[in-house]
Amino acid sequence: MSSEGAIWLILSIGGAAAFAGGLIFYRGSTTTGKRAAGAALMAAGVAMWFILVATIPVSVSDNASPEPEIVFQK
Repeated sequence: MSSEGAIWLILSIGGAAAFAGGLIFYRGSTTTGKRAAGAALMAAGVAMWFILVATIPVSVSDNASPEPEIVFQK
């Protein structure tokens, strides 16, 4: 696996975990500081997914020209 693939894997799992953990932390607490920490954790998860979506290539090509096709006519 390339280093890009490893980074994308870490961002995807970490972003989902941060968002889910922040949501649970936000909903389960009553004090302002804990709710703010939960909201910040959710925002960090969303930011990780934004970076993931922005950096994954849509298509990959090798920039090679296709082989010419020679057709003989009678």
